Amino acid sequence: SSHSIMPFPIIHKVAIWIGTFTGSLSALSSSLIIYMMWSDREFKLKRKPNNRILLSMSIIDVFQSIAYALHSVPLPPSTGVYHASGNRYTCATQGFFVQLGLAVPAYNASLCIWYLMVIKYN
Repeated sequence: SSHSIMPFPIIHKVAIWIGTFTGSLSALSSSLIIYMMWSDREFKLKRKPNNRILLSMSIIDVFQSIAYALHSVPLPPSTGVYHASGNRYTCATQGFFVQLGLAVPAYNASLCIWYLMVIKYN
């Protein structure tokens, strides 16, 4: 029995390209924050704890954003997903970085608590 390969619906292709675009934009933006913090680290990192939290959050966000930007590329072709061209190791690596990104909300919460302490409790 021969079966033909079904074309991918345009909505799947659009969703992948949107994820690639937004992930790339996020990685670029977080990289800019890292650059700004690191370029003036004497003042920004040594004297201001909120900037160290922001730097840590941005570093993790770069890795997570790249994992999102790659979208389906690290997946094995056997998954049948558009642009899948990886293997189980690239898939697991992508999963690791997506899970690592769960630290970003924790850093964000830390930043909120820091600002609460500074603004409300001086």
